[in-house]
Amino acid sequence: MAFLEWRKFNFFDLKKDADDGKIADLLKESKVNTISTWSNNANSVVIFGTSSGYIHLISRTWQVQTFQAYDKNVILSDTHYPAILVTIGEDEVQVPSMKVWNLSKLTKTGIPTCLRTYKPQSQMNRSPTCLTIGEGGQLLAVGYNNGTIDLHRGDITRDRAKVKTLVANNGIIYGLGFKAVTKCVHLFISSSKGVLVYTLTGRDRENKLTLDKSECDPGYCAPPERSSEDHSDFMVGRIDAVYCYSADGRGPCYAVKGEKLYLQWFRSHLVILSQIKQLTTSSRNSKLQLTVLDIQNKFIVFSSPVDDFEHIFTEWGACYILTSNNEIWHLDEKDLQSKLNLLFKKNLYDVAIRIAKKQQYDSDSLSDIFRQYGDHLYAKGDYGSAVEQYIKTIGSIEPSYVIRRFLSSQHIDHLTSYLQALHRQGYASGDHTTLLLNCFTRLDEPEQLANFLKASDRELDFDVDVAIQVCRTVSIDQALELAKKHGKHDLCLKILLEDMKKFDQGLDYIESLEFDDAMKYVSAYGTILLEIMPKESTDFLKKLCTDYHPKNKSLIDIQLQNNIDYANPEDYIHLFHDNSEYLIEFLECLVKTRTACDTLVYNTLLEQYLQKWARNNTLDITKERILEIMKDNNASYDEHHILVLCHTYKFYPGMLYLYEKTKMYELIIRHSLKHKDYNNVLDVCRRLGSSQPSLWLQALWGVCRNQDAPKAIVAEMLQFIAKEKLQSPLQVLDCLSIPEGPTLGTAREYFIEVFQQESDNTREVNELINKYRSESERIKKDIVNMQEGSIEFRGARCSACNHPLELPSIHFLCHHSFHQHCFQSFSEHESECPACQPSNKQVLDLLHSQVNPKTLHDSFHKALDQSEDSFLHVAEYFSKGIFGKAPIVLPEKEKKSIIQESKNYYSNDLLVKHVSNTNNVNSTYDPGAEAKIRLSEGGKQPVLERPISEGRMRQNEMKANSYNATLVANISNINAVSNTNITTTSSKYMGATEKDNSSNPQNNSIMDELDKKTNPFYDDYDESKNPFTPNYEANSGNVFVDDYDKNLNPFET
Repeated sequence: MAFLEWRKFNFFDLKKDADDGKIADLLKESKVNTISTWSNNANSVVIFGTSSGYIHLISRTWQVQTFQAYDKNVILSDTHYPAILVTIGEDEVQVPSMKVWNLSKLTKTGIPTCLRTYKPQSQMNRSPTCLTIGEGGQLLAVGYNNGTIDLHRGDITRDRAKVKTLVANNGIIYGLGFKAVTKCVHLFISSSKGVLVYTLTGRDRENKLTLDKSECDPGYCAPPERSSEDHSDFMVGRIDAVYCYSADGRGPCYAVKGEKLYLQWFRSHLVILSQIKQLTTSSRNSKLQLTVLDIQNKFIVFSSPVDDFEHIFTEWGACYILTSNNEIWHLDEKDLQSKLNLLFKKNLYDVAIRIAKKQQYDSDSLSDIFRQYGDHLYAKGDYGSAVEQYIKTIGSIEPSYVIRRFLSSQHIDHLTSYLQALHRQGYASGDHTTLLLNCFTRLDEPEQLANFLKASDRELDFDVDVAIQVCRTVSIDQALELAKKHGKHDLCLKILLEDMKKFDQGLDYIESLEFDDAMKYVSAYGTILLEIMPKESTDFLKKLCTDYHPKNKSLIDIQLQNNIDYANPEDYIHLFHDNSEYLIEFLECLVKTRTACDTLVYNTLLEQYLQKWARNNTLDITKERILEIMKDNNASYDEHHILVLCHTYKFYPGMLYLYEKTKMYELIIRHSLKHKDYNNVLDVCRRLGSSQPSLWLQALWGVCRNQDAPKAIVAEMLQFIAKEKLQSPLQVLDCLSIPEGPTLGTAREYFIEVFQQESDNTREVNELINKYRSESERIKKDIVNMQEGSIEFRGARCSACNHPLELPSIHFLCHHSFHQHCFQSFSEHESECPACQPSNKQVLDLLHSQVNPKTLHDSFHKALDQSEDSFLHVAEYFSKGIFGKAPIVLPEKEKKSIIQESKNYYSNDLLVKHVSNTNNVNSTYDPGAEAKIRLSEGGKQPVLERPISEGRMRQNEMKANSYNATLVANISNINAVSNTNITTTSSKYMGATEKDNSSNPQNNSIMDELDKKTNPFYDDYDESKNPFTPNYEANSGNVFVDDYDKNLNPFET
């Protein structure tokens, strides 16, 4: 392409003094012979080699690190990653030498480490002209002015690298460049005698190929970029043009005027510095021209004359020019938006798009460029090209923006193209599909419509639902085919059942669906299918609710299926709203096939049978089937619901069965009495009256109020009631005492028998009363004799050894006597008779059982529930006195502390209600009295009801509130008990008795003091009314005191 045909733009600005003169101050008179760049992930530097032998490492902020590499001159340099710098220079002996430096490893003086120094073989008339390092650091080439090249193979940082001299031609080597390919490396060479390439393969072999033999004087060359595929050609500049070379030969050329002084790659641009000679009338002079080419887009992005030039280098994402005065000029590239604005002004949208794509512009901004380009083409009348650009905006620009421009009939073909692209990219909506199908219809292109709908070989790119809806108005067959193909079951069934009225095909289609879809659509269309095709639809519902498999499914797939799908019958019962026969058939199939059905299934089945029986109650088969379902143990119907249905349809056998099943026996009696079925009444009472005696009373009440009832039934009922004692005579009399009821002769035998039983019971009770009264009088006399009279011990023999008694001996109130040594040997407790110990232990166990009120409470109520006469049972418990409180006696050690604490307590005006039993333990004496006293001595403090208390006061009240104002009287009673427990003839026991009795006066004085000072009712005190005094006979009028048993009292604590 001719250079003059390229478009020119100004995408760069040339700015001088980019380094603020820092480099000029550094170099001063030195001349820069070579420039190379090196970068890694951390930083990047530009390396200057000067004529004074120094190496300058320049950072991005123009900070310089300098070290002297040679004594005289630095000729060439090149870098390689990682941190390898290769230089060629001259020392004082004027012999060029090559040095390899490690830029990342510094010496103690802060300069890079020199890894290797190599001096090539001295040859006359040979000086180095160019230097390049291959990718990987395993190849290095040095070109000379006599056409020879030194090729170094191996690790260039070590001396073991092999050096081989290649003879290119007899010209001057101007440029070298390595390009690595898959299995070999190409070494491009430009010289004054042409361009050639060496193909370097394994085993130190080189294949030479001449690419160009033209004998022109080339200028500088641009080697191919090591890691770039876009800059893979070897660029050589000549006076007429810039030529591109590859390993296969010469490629395209770019006609650029002037002698090429420098070529350099910068990003995707080729920077060319050329010298253009101008002929004037007065003299012949030349000027320097800086040109930047965009090789890919084929246009010039910058062109400007320059006054001075020495070197061009690119680093840090920018391009710099070094002048002969050591000034730094910056070739600054404009931002992308500024470039695009320049192109938009010239309507060069195609160029703008290429530049935006090259610089990876974002998709939204790129779509905006396409939109502007499309608007430009639309304004010019190029509608086809405009649609192509609009298609590229799909996904970023609203489709309605484009559709509005092509809605006219003359643009319908362009609109169709856009809508098809919109569907292909998946951005079409239902309205777009409708519009496209209408466009196909308007264009009268059925083939194009069919091709659009057939998406088997491509991805679905339209709304199938909308397409089917449109096709239903145009071609119903095509709509059905499209619905079946894409599995649109809903639309397919609408077409078959609503549009085409093909109900058999619709049912077949539902049977071919999977289980979930079949359930869904049979619920939606089941009503109409049962109305048109009841038999086939019912069979399908049976299959769906028992063992469903798709109709077209293979037998192997059915066998491989692990689970069996069952539909819920409740969801389809409502479909049989006017078809009772098929509903019964459907439900009967479920009941017989499935092991467990829901309650609604049985309720509905029974309801349908009841309706059928109500229409024709002569059908015994229906009646038997209803009762069979009701009596089936696996039938989970709602009993109350079916009972209401039986009552509604007057199905009495079912009602009676459900009454008995739900234990509503009273309703059975009521129903039988209503229908005068007295035999059934009597049968029900015989079977169920023992568990529910009220049935006899209800039956008797109903029979007595019916004059037509047989008298024998009344007599039989009364006889059974009397025999089983189911009702009291008063209740029976209440039932019989009604106007026009049974005569007295009917109940004569019953009342004679009742009166005789009552007379016998009265006689037995009177006998018990006399017995208990005589025993009570005898016990009272014994008590008075023990309290006031003297007790004579006549035991002559020891109850343990049966030998005659000898002093010292021990006598008990139970009239057992022991030797002292026998008593000490056999007794487990010093105050308990060994002979009476077993019986006392039993009494103690009974007393302990009364301490647990919960156990006694449960036993009382259990016996009460099982008793035939509840009142008699409670009276028996009261007669034994088990509802009284057991006496609680404290040990002697706690008496004094309790008295003192009670003084403190009453001094604080606290009122305490004592809840312990006040019965005197000495008021009665029986064989278990000693055991009761021992139990009282080991008992705990009584439970008290206290007022509100806090902190330490609670602990004080627990002790102080143990007794009320009769505390001292209770203590005196305790002393009396302790003094009369044991009587001994030894001095040891007599001394103990006298000591105990001596404490009574002190206790009496304490009582008087408490009564006077702390008792607010002392003035009105009447001792004869105090039930807690020793002489008070609490049980003097209780004839049942001897039968008192605490174990049977549920309220005893």
